[in-house]
Amino acid sequence: TLIVGDASSDEPVVLTSWKDDAVGGDPSTSSGQDTNGDGTATTPQAGDWRTIVFYPGSKATIHNTTIRYGGLHRYSVFWGTYFDAPMVSNEGGNLSFTNSRITDSAYEAIKQTAGTTTILRSELARSAFGLSLVQEGGTGGSTSSPQAGTATIRNSSIHDNFYYGISTNTTTPVTAIGNWWGSASGPTHES
Repeated sequence: TLIVGDASSDEPVVLTSWKDDAVGGDPSTSSGQDTNGDGTATTPQAGDWRTIVFYPGSKATIHNTTIRYGGLHRYSVFWGTYFDAPMVSNEGGNLSFTNSRITDSAYEAIKQTAGTTTILRSELARSAFGLSLVQEGGTGGSTSSPQAGTATIRNSSIHDNFYYGISTNTTTPVTAIGNWWGSASGPTHES
């Protein structure tokens, strides 16, 4: 069991790019909050680091934590295609996020192919997808693996994601109740 953050703390845990001078660093030095010692030469961006993976049987309770600037979305000239990776990948674990911010991923903030994800009073923002449930396996439109597990997101803010706040290719519904979708009219998409 992995426990990150303290539900009663005023100071959040932050998992971010080493270029993110908004946190960390040594304020007693001449470079101040400059975490990588290069002044303003670099700034953090989505894709600065890759993925946190939770495998089958793992359990994580994440409170009061900010996770940002990870994931992958890069084009390979050699392969002639894009390679994508989520910032957080649930491949069969039991994940719980409370009062957390999962933002600024190069692709999916959270991708789940199996397991359970519960998100309460948190934020999924500024990624290609906020939360994706993906049933993988099979060919020709059929699938050989089970459904992508279950996901619940309540009383959270899901906004400014490029494609979708929540996306699924499964028949299992995502429970999404009491969320802010970046608009008083609720979730919308041009299609």
